[in-house]
Amino acid sequence: MSDRYHFRLIGHPEILGPATISAIRSHTQVIPDRYEAVLATGQTYSQLRNTKDWIRVDHLLSSVPDEQAEAELPPITDATHCHVFDAGQQLGPYVPQQIRSMWAAGTLTADASVFPAGYPDWIPIADFLARLQPSQPPTTPSSSSAGPLGVLLIVVGICFTIYFAAIYDTSVVTERRYLSRIGSVGSDAVVNLGKQQNRLIGVIFGIAMTAIGIVIVYLPSKSRDA
Repeated sequence: MSDRYHFRLIGHPEILGPATISAIRSHTQVIPDRYEAVLATGQTYSQLRNTKDWIRVDHLLSSVPDEQAEAELPPITDATHCHVFDAGQQLGPYVPQQIRSMWAAGTLTADASVFPAGYPDWIPIADFLARLQPSQPPTTPSSSSAGPLGVLLIVVGICFTIYFAAIYDTSVVTERRYLSRIGSVGSDAVVNLGKQQNRLIGVIFGIAMTAIGIVIVYLPSKSRDA
């Protein structure tokens, strides 16, 4: 756990803290030489006022190990609001993805600095990009759920196609009585135009369903191979 300190304006009776080095750096960043601090060890405020252990904050900050200051910095996530300073202009706020896109597009120079929310100071854009947390990839339907659906569509589509192309009867039986020399009664079948249209629609529907099933099965495997 990081050390915590009390701090105050030099010569001022009000004592602040205890606080982390990061919080003290943020609070005193403009005039650290006008503040002093002392390590918080459970002293009363009366003891703090009389102790001789106070040191100037700028001296304290310069003596803090880089590892300790680094450990106190919050992570930069996709939701962190950041300002950018580049070419004499302050821009923002932006989220990290926008800054990453601006850098990739060459909009920002290598001298740009970024001030992420929660940080005590500006950091070079190269450091900012190195600190970014990996973005979460968008979720996509798993191939395990898409595969059975594709196979089902293929099977049903083939059945539709075979039924309407080879089995579906487009004729309608009509009885036509006629007299012949032997006085027999006959019947014959004539083609029904409406049923022909149904057959065509059924075949097209079956082929389309089969094609969709093939696409659903084929595309996930192709993306995995890529």
